[in-house]
Amino acid sequence: LSHRQLQHALRIGEGLPLVEADAGRLPFRDASFDLACSAYGAVPFVADPVRVFREVHRVLRPGGRWVFSVTHPIRWAFPDEPGPEGLSVAASYFDRVPYVEQDESGNAVYVEHHRTLGDRVRD
Repeated sequence: LSHRQLQHALRIGEGLPLVEADAGRLPFRDASFDLACSAYGAVPFVADPVRVFREVHRVLRPGGRWVFSVTHPIRWAFPDEPGPEGLSVAASYFDRVPYVEQDESGNAVYVEHHRTLGDRVRD
């Protein structure tokens, strides 16, 4: 969740505890949760997903589950918007250079890290 999403949640007042934290250094005790969830968006934006995986494992109780989703890695080989020739491979599936969008000052405003399916299994 972003800071703005947390602020919105506080405004609507659902009464749930909300914590903004680095996923690689969670502020929870070991074995605190039975379930951890991450909707699409979190894992691909982390440069070191193994660090996050270890942290999630640490805070899960024995037998706990982590549910997360990501786009299938083959999607990286195709452009966002196919040209007139239709959908065709535009990049190497094995290219792990992050996708970066910058603002007019050159600051990164969006960074996504590609991992192959093999990377995900090994992680």
